[in-house]
Amino acid sequence: MASQYYIHNTNPLEIYETSDFTLINTIDIADIITYKWYNEELLVLSPGFLIIVDPLEGEIDRIELNHEIYDITVVKDHIWGLYDLGVIEIKLDKSKSKTIKIKDIKQIITGNVGNNEIYLRGENKIYNMIKRQIHEITSTESESIGYIDDKLVIIKDDEVIIGEESYPHKDVIKVIKFEAFGFIFKDKVIYNDQEYKNASDVIKVNNELKFITKSNNGLEISKDFEDISSEKLSSKLTNNCDKDEIINYCNEVTDDEEIRSEIKSLTSKQQIKLYEIIISKISKNSLNNKTLSVWLKWCLIINKNDINSLKPKAIKNLNNNLSNSIQLMNNLLSIKGRLNLIKLQNDLKSKDLIIDQDFNNDDDSLYIANGENDEDFELDE
Repeated sequence: MASQYYIHNTNPLEIYETSDFTLINTIDIADIITYKWYNEELLVLSPGFLIIVDPLEGEIDRIELNHEIYDITVVKDHIWGLYDLGVIEIKLDKSKSKTIKIKDIKQIITGNVGNNEIYLRGENKIYNMIKRQIHEITSTESESIGYIDDKLVIIKDDEVIIGEESYPHKDVIKVIKFEAFGFIFKDKVIYNDQEYKNASDVIKVNNELKFITKSNNGLEISKDFEDISSEKLSSKLTNNCDKDEIINYCNEVTDDEEIRSEIKSLTSKQQIKLYEIIISKISKNSLNNKTLSVWLKWCLIINKNDINSLKPKAIKNLNNNLSNSIQLMNNLLSIKGRLNLIKLQNDLKSKDLIIDQDFNNDDDSLYIANGENDEDFELDE
């Protein structure tokens, strides 16, 4: 049921049908804490209430809670929540709830459904709960946890741990899994080691992956998997922008890792076009294009198999220019060495002149190192 709909947690709550990504319902619920699917209905937690929502009909029931619940999860037909004293089972029929006391728990998620497993994230510890028995499984600080592909996901400030694997990503909001793992950030998505800027999420529609982007008209779904990859640079290359505009864009991006990600997320055709523009610019003046040389480096590394598609003349010009630059650099170093020698000779001549002036002084006194002159000395007989 959940795969048929996409929920946008905003006010009002927006429900999209994923088949054609159309907005089918909006529900006015203030201060949404979290939501979870419960069979074919959506459970929405807000302060003091658990609201049951049908995707098409909207709100169908509202259950007042006896405790201040700040997170929920669903395991089969059981709804578990977190409150200040620990874990509590929430009964939709309002019958007596079972509680398990454990302090300082921040998050609750469902693990292996077959085992009725639950994971709890504390301040710096993670526990699992099976048949109401709680066991500590690791001691680590984390921002969030999840459970994907039968693996526990631990999201930290500077890395994401999935099972036994570690991924060096910062500021990850959540992790997804289709054919590969994907990482959702505030303003981008990294999926299968490719970065897609301005994407807020990714879903699977008719066995195809589609990106979700935010616009002034609300949420939109990309028409193609590569629609928004490296959006700014991609659109410039696709729309045949002025070459100087593309060069200016490249000069503004100086971080080595960001340059690599930009080029890697382009299509092969776009990469080849970028090669030609950069090579043409560098071949005219290689000494003053330090940033572009980094772009060229990653172009050659990432798509080396298509290097033969580049114009031979541009490659030849670049090679000649680099050879001339090396010779020019040798000449400049030689000139710099001669200038340093001349400067050194001038400095020595200046010191000699000062010494000559000291010895030609009209004063007959010869001063000794400690300030006494020769008249102060007497020889013993």
